[in-house]
Amino acid sequence: MISLKQLIESGCFGPVKLGMTREEVKGSLGAPDDVGGTSRKSQKPSIWKYGDIELHFVHGANSLFLIHLDDFDVPSGGKSIDLDPWVIRGTLSLSEAEQHLSRCGIEYKMDKYEFKHIGKCLTAGVGVSFIFSEENLLLRAVSYRNTAS
Repeated sequence: MISLKQLIESGCFGPVKLGMTREEVKGSLGAPDDVGGTSRKSQKPSIWKYGDIELHFVHGANSLFLIHLDDFDVPSGGKSIDLDPWVIRGTLSLSEAEQHLSRCGIEYKMDKYEFKHIGKCLTAGVGVSFIFSEENLLLRAVSYRNTAS
């Protein structure tokens, strides 16, 4: 069982951590359900999908730099991952997220969001971003990235 709460608190997606290689991720999670992000320059897929979970690797390199999910009702881990979404849902509002984080003692802050016309960004735990749509402040995406990449 992999918990999204654990990702927020520790930066670990079960056995997977940012900086791991494709081989290490595959050894931990198995083969992805789907891949994408190829180009003429880079034939190796830069995105591995496990249900709603996207693992992004640096183009032309072999290092995981982003764990991302968007466009979900209740996040799924696909065929390989038994996922505990915790409170993460497409219907989660900004105020509900703040309440859950506070109740669990997880620090958070409203953060500057480069696409502020799209919505608001709450950063929680070890630096996991929650993106909320501007029109109704419901959760659109969750991302955890290596800021050094």
